[in-house]
Amino acid sequence: LVSHSLDWREFPLSKEGRRSTDVRLQHTFTRGRHALVWGGNYRWNNSRLTSLVASGLAPVARDITLAAIFAQDQIALT
Repeated sequence: LVSHSLDWREFPLSKEGRRSTDVRLQHTFTRGRHALVWGGNYRWNNSRLTSLVASGLAPVARDITLAAIFAQDQIALT
């Protein structure tokens, strides 16, 4: 699954834009009494700030990348 979003907000003295892209993968298979699920996700966030007032408190642009993987094994007891 891939999703993308774009958000732009305007304030009296600044403008802020954000872009996000998500990629998710999950796979399930069974083997005997085991039900195995594994997968992962990747997220990229990009933000831009345009200000009419000079400000050194926040970066003008920022990229944040997050990634994760997981695995789960469910065992039937009967």
